[in-house]
Amino acid sequence: MGRKMNEGGVALLWRKSLANCIVPLELNDDRIIGIQLQISPSDYIVIYQVYLPCANYSNDCIRNLFLSFMICIASIVSPSVIVEPHDES
Repeated sequence: MGRKMNEGGVALLWRKSLANCIVPLELNDDRIIGIQLQISPSDYIVIYQVYLPCANYSNDCIRNLFLSFMICIASIVSPSVIVEPHDES
């Protein structure tokens, strides 16, 4: 929506027969998507697909993207958990 072709993105595909076992996760990030797959009445697997740049990006940029993904994932796993950046200097 609103994107041109060849501008990237992420996707997860599954068979129609699994549709009743899968819940798409609502993540507020253009570079990460996720699903929750029910494998038994009380067990779930969470699967994330993440788009990370592979070239022409600094380590700081990649580190910041990774941190934002971890914050996004932590908010789904445990909404009460607060993830803060760690300053290595």
